[in-house]
Amino acid sequence: MNFSFLNPSALWALPLSLAPIALHFFFRRPPKVVDFGDLKLLTRVAEKTRPRKKIKQWLVLLLRFLSLFCLFFFFSKPILHWGPMSGEGDGASVVILLDHSYSMRANPVGFSRWDQALRDAQKVLNSLKESDRSSLIVFSEQIDYDSGGLTNRHENLIAALKTQKPGFGNTQMLSALEQAYKTLANSAVSNKCILILTDGARHGWLNAAKAGVEDLKDWSALVSHFDPSVKILMSEPSRNTSNASIENVEMVSDVSSGLAKYRVTLQNWGTKPFGRWPVSLEKMDGSKMTETLVDLLPGERKSLMMSAALPDGQSAVKAVARPDNLEADDSFFMVQNPLMRVKVLVVEDYAGTAAISGETFFFRQALKSGPSPFEVQTITLGQLKKTSLNDYQVVFLADPSEIDRDSGESLKRFVSSGGSLFLSLGERYQLETLNEIADLLPCTLEGKREVQGLALKPSQNLAEDQLDVGQYESEKIEVRKAVRTVLRPESSAWIYFSDGAPLLVFSKDQKVAVWASSIDRSWNNFASKPLYAPLMRSILNALAQKTRESRDLGLWVGEVYQKEFTNPVPQNSLIFENSRGERIPLTLND
Repeated sequence: MNFSFLNPSALWALPLSLAPIALHFFFRRPPKVVDFGDLKLLTRVAEKTRPRKKIKQWLVLLLRFLSLFCLFFFFSKPILHWGPMSGEGDGASVVILLDHSYSMRANPVGFSRWDQALRDAQKVLNSLKESDRSSLIVFSEQIDYDSGGLTNRHENLIAALKTQKPGFGNTQMLSALEQAYKTLANSAVSNKCILILTDGARHGWLNAAKAGVEDLKDWSALVSHFDPSVKILMSEPSRNTSNASIENVEMVSDVSSGLAKYRVTLQNWGTKPFGRWPVSLEKMDGSKMTETLVDLLPGERKSLMMSAALPDGQSAVKAVARPDNLEADDSFFMVQNPLMRVKVLVVEDYAGTAAISGETFFFRQALKSGPSPFEVQTITLGQLKKTSLNDYQVVFLADPSEIDRDSGESLKRFVSSGGSLFLSLGERYQLETLNEIADLLPCTLEGKREVQGLALKPSQNLAEDQLDVGQYESEKIEVRKAVRTVLRPESSAWIYFSDGAPLLVFSKDQKVAVWASSIDRSWNNFASKPLYAPLMRSILNALAQKTRESRDLGLWVGEVYQKEFTNPVPQNSLIFENSRGERIPLTLND
């Protein structure tokens, strides 16, 4: 005989059946004495009937107790099975873990992995005998369905299978595996098994790998109810030969045109290459903004830049790829805020009798020429300490003379509060000129030197910013003089001289940059070359990147979106609607 419960959690309510007994003693009233005549004859009658009355009271109390006890016991769904006793080896306990993450929608062999998993689960349940016990757990990043305890009514689990369908979540197997071991802990049979029906997709075992677990035999390190006698069986996943996904989309600034640039990241997860794979940017109404073709080798990850018209205000776009074996990850939705304008404060010294010289003329023209995201204001070095720097994102010091302590402290506060600093050098530079801001700079500065005949070489950092120096005739740039620089730890150079000395240096947090030559034409012919304007814009844009760009929302399939509200939000006031017009239920948690 085997005895079990389908809903063992209801047994916790059994102590409540004692409530009638507790209430009986709690509300029990003491007898009330009333003066009356001689009751000798009635006393004898009462003595004869009192025992029967007490028995009746206790029977009523017992019936109240049993009624509640049976009610709670009924809710626990007890099962009494007449057959082989537990532990005799004739019965088996099986827990089926069914993965319904989005990757189970893949259709690599004419039918989906989900359909195959359903057939496998149903086949296993049909093969079980009445002496066997089974349980079903459906999971993605959490347990979405649990049939309860072990049961021999396998047909009920088959019916439950037909109500399930694949979702859009990732795979987080640990909680489901923990629950499976916990369920089997209530079984005394020696033949216990956990059947895992999953596609083994790339996201399916990531949480195990991150914890240092490389094999199923090591699950004991993560599962508190681990039982070494439990067998683990897993279906052989079919390899998805043709599946590529859009991993991320972000809008980056294009400071050389009136267009918006989108960096789209793609990944080929299959074993077959993709040739001329169409990838497009679309508005939420389906109208196409731009399209390109991309080649992806097996396992290759690639980022490509796509340009489209600059949106007015906040806008929503989606990147769409041609459907493959798994369509769920062929789209990426994002909502971005409009690009903020960069306010630049240009600081230069007096030159002769002019209040503001033409020293930064080319620099200002490079930033102002339309279409431009920059707003430029020019002051002298003497006005710096009287100017509110919090109104600007970037301060540009053009070959400054000696910076006094007040100006230096003002610049330090500006950078520490999130502002950026760009420094160029020139004839005014002396070793002691920049002592007040020396600790802000990403490099130490030494003496001036002649660099006639040295070519410029871009670093990988500059290439990643999508500025191809070679297309701007960089070989025609002649730098005659520069300041010798030595990189500080973790700083980086965007441009080198051919002898290895840095020309353009950025700090680690990309908030301070140093140009080791003049920004005008006194030490070079740079200002008259095609590279000048796009490079200056790229430098200023990189310095102001964190304050200028913000992506409000980007959603990838399987990603959980969470948003915190500072003010109370009514439960039914939020609506989440996808590109097909389907409304998705939202959950508000306190």
